[in-house]
Amino acid sequence: MTLPSTIVEELTEVCDRLRTHFALWRELRSTDCCNKYQTELEDNCELFESIAEAHLAATILAVCQLMEESDDVLSFPNLLSTLRGTHSGIVAAIETRMFPHREIFLHIHRIRSKVYAHRDSDLGPEMVFAAAPITPDSLGACVDVLQWTASELCFATQLSTHPGTVYDTIDASAAAAVGQLHGVLEALSNTSLERTREG
Repeated sequence: MTLPSTIVEELTEVCDRLRTHFALWRELRSTDCCNKYQTELEDNCELFESIAEAHLAATILAVCQLMEESDDVLSFPNLLSTLRGTHSGIVAAIETRMFPHREIFLHIHRIRSKVYAHRDSDLGPEMVFAAAPITPDSLGACVDVLQWTASELCFATQLSTHPGTVYDTIDASAAAAVGQLHGVLEALSNTSLERTREG
């Protein structure tokens, strides 16, 4: 049995979007970005807060999509289950890499369920997030292991010629998006500077 390359391709596309959403959310929350563009972010607070919240939501939803265990969905657990009998080596390697993050994945699913899918009448979003011991680093580690998984499966299906090719491509795509964000903030900074000079 060969690995189902079309399924791997689809999951890799989700990983690509996931990394970009996470990178943009993390950049908008980073100390360096907030310090460098403090005026621009504060002057356009509602816009950038909404953008950051949307990227966090998209990150949570994409992680849950990739790690969903319901039988009728396209996800890594279902793909690995299908491959367990014929590709035990790669399944074992991926599951070993994912295992340390299992608790965070569970908390991410809980956030999806309680905040984004079905709003809990007794718990506000802040309480749900506060109850989940998730940090930007732990969320980033989950994103990273999913990206690595996609890259390894692409290599196994011969969608890529080297093990790290797809991983690096996804990273480059996310870096380009962060660069575009900085371009927008820089343009706002220059506009603010021009207004100051005109005033």
